[in-house]
Amino acid sequence: MKQRIFITVVAGTPAEHLLDHAQRMLSEGSVLDYLQSLIASNNVLFYSDHLDLRSMGDSFDRFLRPKSRLRYFEAGSAELYAIRRDLLHLRALPRDDEERIFHALLQSVKSIYKQAAPEAFLFILRQIFGASGDAPLV
Repeated sequence: MKQRIFITVVAGTPAEHLLDHAQRMLSEGSVLDYLQSLIASNNVLFYSDHLDLRSMGDSFDRFLRPKSRLRYFEAGSAELYAIRRDLLHLRALPRDDEERIFHALLQSVKSIYKQAAPEAFLFILRQIFGASGDAPLV
């Protein structure tokens, strides 16, 4: 399974806006455009964008804790996870290379600029777009 994993940390009004409109924006397919506009206007504390070639559904369940603080939105083949960065607990250990990458990125999210915006939100956009055996895009 091919999936795009877009991780960002957003604070203040832009984070509140995304939380308030997440389901609509996800359904319209405009979440990524919104996040990229925040990057372009220097309104994010962290971002990462990568391609993963295996299903990581249970990885999200394992690493994004506590569940009681996690917000989840879904539309079609896209999922958006949101949690306040300071509340994220990383207790599970990675099981494979894909999880090591994801875990390392989440550790970076926890530490980078944490004093600048302690109540910033971590957003993870997961977009599934094909099977791993599909021909490469040209």
